[in-house]
Amino acid sequence: MKAPPLLLKARGYYGLALHGLRRLLGTRSQAVRDETFATMVILSIFEDIAGERNGLHSSHTKGFGLLMGMRGESQLSHAQGRDLFICAYAHTLIESIVLRTRPRHASTELIVGQLDGSEPVPRLMLTASKIGQLFAESSSHQGPLDTGTISQLTTWIETGNILALEMASWSQHLPDHWLPLVVYTATGGPLMTYQNASIAAIWTYYRAARISLQRHLLDLRQTLASLVGDNQACDIHRDAALEEIQEMTTDTCRSIPFSLGDIDALGQTIPASAEGRPPVRALYGYLMLWPLWYVLTFGMGTAAQMEQIRSALGRVGSVLGIKLALMLAQQGTMSQHATALTPNPYRFVPSTS
Repeated sequence: MKAPPLLLKARGYYGLALHGLRRLLGTRSQAVRDETFATMVILSIFEDIAGERNGLHSSHTKGFGLLMGMRGESQLSHAQGRDLFICAYAHTLIESIVLRTRPRHASTELIVGQLDGSEPVPRLMLTASKIGQLFAESSSHQGPLDTGTISQLTTWIETGNILALEMASWSQHLPDHWLPLVVYTATGGPLMTYQNASIAAIWTYYRAARISLQRHLLDLRQTLASLVGDNQACDIHRDAALEEIQEMTTDTCRSIPFSLGDIDALGQTIPASAEGRPPVRALYGYLMLWPLWYVLTFGMGTAAQMEQIRSALGRVGSVLGIKLALMLAQQGTMSQHATALTPNPYRFVPSTS
């Protein structure tokens, strides 16, 4: 009798683990343990690998919020607890930003504020959290076309400008080993490499966040200009924003060969494994999914850049077996799917498109 396919076995274990998790969540003393939290993190990753997400929604987001709140600030007192919190919080933050929704549990925002902002990852998360709050607030606002609306838009733009400065500052205060290295291939094109794949993934998140923030500011300024009848003020900032978006998109694309294991830190081509092993660990491919998808959906790079990103997502799906990547690769650009993915965030203002 033939053994069932690996995926069927994995789904069987997934079902058992889910049943065990539900049992542990039944008592507070078990629910707040690191082991319970780690189980939920692993199950959420399997959900994405197996392609069992319900669209862009994760079935584990609500549970993460509840557990992070129950565990409180004490979870940050030890390394494993901090790592689990960062992983779970990033999961919920990404979904919040993608769907333009407010975090369900305010207590987690208080906890993230206790992270050590002197470290690169927590510092980036602190700013990304504020970006998520800006997106959620401005995307859910509804109101009449009056002076109050103009005042609110101005406040959001000022907040966004401050966050843009914080994001730019992040890359200027990093340890040397965090900085990307520009290398040149045999064909002469510049690429970017990093000390390791984890740092490369974090840089990809960073660039995607800067792109999304600048795009959001463009929309806010255009909305304000349409209300006050002054496009000149909007145009002053537009070129700089588009230049930053293009720079971040270009650097994202230059980093893909290293991130997917095609080249090493010196820019040398890595030969294919004789044993057929994937060129990069699945975890690192998984970390690239959402930032690459975000850059792709905005569609503000060149046609070649968009195709490179879509191809990279496809490789993560086909080579590393992460089905969520295939789903994301099939999504078109923001202009093609604006209604499905990002409805007009300023419902109180008629669409200018």
